[in-house]
Amino acid sequence: MTIDVALRQTMNTIQVFNSKFGSRAPGWSYEKHYHPYCELLHCREGEIRLELEGRLLVMCPGDWLIIKSRVKHRLWNEAAQPYLFFHAHFDIDDHDLRQLLHAEPYKHVSVHAASAGFPSFLGDIGHSLEKLLRYYVPESVKHLYLKSFLIKQLSLQGRLMLQAYVTLAIAEMVALQPNNSAPDNEPASAQYSSSMEIDTAHKIERMLEENALTNVTITDLAGRLGLSRTQFTKIFTKVYGISPRQFVSRHKLNMAKMLIMNTDEPIGEIANQLGFSNINHFSRQFRRWVGKPPSHYRPKYKLDEPIP
Repeated sequence: MTIDVALRQTMNTIQVFNSKFGSRAPGWSYEKHYHPYCELLHCREGEIRLELEGRLLVMCPGDWLIIKSRVKHRLWNEAAQPYLFFHAHFDIDDHDLRQLLHAEPYKHVSVHAASAGFPSFLGDIGHSLEKLLRYYVPESVKHLYLKSFLIKQLSLQGRLMLQAYVTLAIAEMVALQPNNSAPDNEPASAQYSSSMEIDTAHKIERMLEENALTNVTITDLAGRLGLSRTQFTKIFTKVYGISPRQFVSRHKLNMAKMLIMNTDEPIGEIANQLGFSNINHFSRQFRRWVGKPPSHYRPKYKLDEPIP
């Protein structure tokens, strides 16, 4: 007998910023700094030394590193050869993953120190990431020996591939951490959603997104679908695993993060755009969401500027 296996759609995402492949000459160094989001670092060739909160770490070819947000670190290359690398900053909405990655200041996966269980295809991911980004460098500038080339925009396929590669690298590193097992499964008797419920939940999702910054109530939206507030909430929660109110809060959180990181708008103006009565209310809510005030979440460097 075949048993249907269903998984409630997850609402959690990994947002990737500042992806870059680069090379740093012998003697290069970068002063101590930190970021309001996690950093993924991969050593392709050469080696790099890092100081992370007083600890010394050496990355060799093939190594991967995740640095927790707001962890101060500096880098320098004292080897005789250039250091070739990939790095990206990322933000996560998944509570369990955030807790796991934030348990320690950093997570280092070393090829040399790893056991036989080291997932060798992490190297393949590094190669694929380099190939993907270098594909977008025009032939007309490849012979100019430029020190840096900023890709303004990836294609839709490129963005999806970049997201997939970075997510897979993070997943493989998480798999090597102890105590990373998923929560217990729901009882076998747990119900799964019908196709009608899923279709209705998708309609509800679009309505919530379109009205997230308006004064329209859940009861109003439910009435547009011919549902009671209870039915509206029950169907959405069953399919997505969170209530409509929680969904709107997460949607506003993602909007707040993007505005804080990608614009120079004052925090008060962002609060106003998101429908908060005043900046203090927004700051308190943002701290509850993220664990830090919005002013501490704004990046030290603009996202459209090359990072040293």
